[in-house]
Amino acid sequence: MPVLTVDSAFLQKVTEVSKWNEQPPADLLTRALDDYIDKLEWEKLAREMKAFEAMRDELLNEYDGKYVAIHEGEVVGVGEELSTLHNQIYYAMGSVPVLFERVTTEPKREIVIRSPRLEAVA
Repeated sequence: MPVLTVDSAFLQKVTEVSKWNEQPPADLLTRALDDYIDKLEWEKLAREMKAFEAMRDELLNEYDGKYVAIHEGEVVGVGEELSTLHNQIYYAMGSVPVLFERVTTEPKREIVIRSPRLEAVA
């Protein structure tokens, strides 16, 4: 198992937080790192979406109606079916965040999910 070295001030802070949060330090660090990695993945996908939008006209000329996979601002895959393209990219690149979008002039559908609001009863 890999060993991560941290400075004593950070270790002290983790120890204190884990005490008042009643959570083992390893669980605290795992959750914090998972949350941070999720944030980085979403930021990467936002950059890939900007690249997709910047290339939209060019993509329409070449791939209209098809799905494209965008990684590091470049098209790394094209396919007729999303699931097939996703599998190809996953097997080639692993679980790297890659944007999959259908190239079309149609506007994206916006989906709104309403959730109930809970209020305390007096």
